[in-house]
Amino acid sequence: MINFMEYCDETWVNLNKYVNRKYRIDDGKNHFVRNRKTNLESIIKYPFYDCGRTTAIEAINFIRKEKKDKNMTLSKSNISQRRKLLDHVCYVDMNEDFIDGIYNDSERPGLYRGYSILAGDTSICDAPNIGYTEKQLKELNNPHFNRLRKELIRFRASCIADTQTDFILTATITNSKKIGEVELAIQHLDNLNQRIDMTNTITTYDRGYDALELMLKHKNINSYFLIRLKADDFINERKYMKTNDEIINITINRIRTQNFHDEELKKQAREKRSTEIRITEIELTTKTGKKYTEILASNLPFDKFTTSDLKELYNKRWKIETNFDRLKNIIHIENFSGYNEEIIQQDFYANIFMFNYLMAMKLDADQKIQEKQKNKNLKHEYKTNLNVLFGLIKLDMPDLLSDDPKERENAVKRILNTAQSNLVEKNRVNDRNPDRTAKDPNNKFPPTQRRGE
Repeated sequence: MINFMEYCDETWVNLNKYVNRKYRIDDGKNHFVRNRKTNLESIIKYPFYDCGRTTAIEAINFIRKEKKDKNMTLSKSNISQRRKLLDHVCYVDMNEDFIDGIYNDSERPGLYRGYSILAGDTSICDAPNIGYTEKQLKELNNPHFNRLRKELIRFRASCIADTQTDFILTATITNSKKIGEVELAIQHLDNLNQRIDMTNTITTYDRGYDALELMLKHKNINSYFLIRLKADDFINERKYMKTNDEIINITINRIRTQNFHDEELKKQAREKRSTEIRITEIELTTKTGKKYTEILASNLPFDKFTTSDLKELYNKRWKIETNFDRLKNIIHIENFSGYNEEIIQQDFYANIFMFNYLMAMKLDADQKIQEKQKNKNLKHEYKTNLNVLFGLIKLDMPDLLSDDPKERENAVKRILNTAQSNLVEKNRVNDRNPDRTAKDPNNKFPPTQRRGE
């Protein structure tokens, strides 16, 4: 069984690998040369300490814990200016190195019948203005400044995640108006194909990804896909189907390829003129008992995956919705520590890494919890409380980032031991439509927000 803690510790041990000139933004000056309070290594560490407080408090808390001196202080302008000199790609590489180590391991985790079941999706998030800063809009003398400022404070977060382990394998953010879901998914596939073996993966998508280009891209890299279609997708070809699960021939013409983003793929598709896609109709039931039909497109072979298998695989896709909820409500990925575009991207990619670190700790803790619960006649099964686990990681971050291996080891033991005594019921179903109660305007801190709870 894979030891996730080895990969977690290896990241901190090799942190100096990212203290590299290539991650310094060159503005013609020699930054990070003199011996200052905040060198390049400490600036890289800064987002991992962040607990969502004001920048002034975060800066002081960081420098005191980093230097182990309670009398030290650091201004928010100092930390902000220094962070602008660090390229966010540092955190992208850190996350990819962490994930690649795990997924190129001979004991690749979370396999379902020999395959990694992935899911691709995007989520619109609130953020400081990424597309245009307030200063840039004013400099443009744009008469619609106030309207544009309101419209451009959202971004699209896109990722491909493993539905079995919850790891986010690749992620990106972009202005929500500039690039669509399919184009981002293709970028993710190009990225993953260079890093891990994609031939034993099945990637599931929702209706927003019903593009022929994405299907052909998967075929091009010898990877499997499963996409929910809209009712009118390939309707002319589907009307000749005699069963609810069969392969149909899709004609490729200029109309269907005119919006392709990959020019090489467009050229190959037009030369090929047609492609075979498996179309499967599955019947699902709502909570009220009403039945409805979903249409799935895939390149999964009949001899390995039956109709019911495809239904099970598609249901796994919903795990990515849970991960976006965790990113927003546990990691607080929308709570940015600055307005500068570089700082926003640093926060985002550092939080993606922290999410994966959290998932690795969770998998390790859950393994230990299952061992303890084995052969016990319990009414319910229990799992790690992610909110508590993430808080414990933040509390012990100074020791996790320590150069002393014993301090790091003891920190991990403390975190896991405490996490195992703070559990939640497994497979607990929450009411998605609870009765709404009126908020008391006089109660500033309702029970769910009281720190003493």
